Amino acid sequence: MKQKPTFHLLILILVVVGCQPKKTQEVSETEQVGKDTLITSSPLSVDEEPILEEEMMEDIEFMPPIESKSYFGITVGDSTMTHAKVLRSGSLKNGEGAFPVHYILWKKDTLGYTYGENVIESIHIWDSRGTTLEGVRVGGTFAEIKQFLKNPVVHGSEMESRVHVFHEKHLYRLDYYNANYEIDISQIPDSVVVKEIILTR
Repeated sequence: MKQKPTFHLLILILVVVGCQPKKTQEVSETEQVGKDTLITSSPLSVDEEPILEEEMMEDIEFMPPIESKSYFGITVGDSTMTHAKVLRSGSLKNGEGAFPVHYILWKKDTLGYTYGENVIESIHIWDSRGTTLEGVRVGGTFAEIKQFLKNPVVHGSEMESRVHVFHEKHLYRLDYYNANYEIDISQIPDSVVVKEIILTR
């Protein structure tokens, strides 16, 4: 009769000891998942601060309007030095060669570029978040341009056969190509998109 408690106690000790390796293994697996997560996440640079989700949404959804001669606080005719915080010198290559430009940067995005060495002669917009006062944006369609501008003036060019819609101080470069200056706009598909918006003097 006295051996039963001792026997039960021995069984209990063996059960407790037997369970310990399993618990250790579970903790180890949890730590490994944590390390994997840290390794695969993008590290922040020294000068970079974490972006809150609300701030990120604002960056994605909001961009200043494209005005007659200005965008993102930059105006045609401004000195490039005035906007040194957002402009970075670079070069742009096309069929005609390489040209010095100043790229417009916002965080990790390139919004477009300005042309002109010391004075901004034109602003070229690639970002699709800003719109003109009429509602035209990069990525919009030719059908929308016809709706917003009613009677768009369209011309081709010998330079890489680029086609632009001309409207006041703006040029809308289309993803459509024709070397002829005079173009029948009925031949341009409604689905053709705007590749670039150019603000001129």
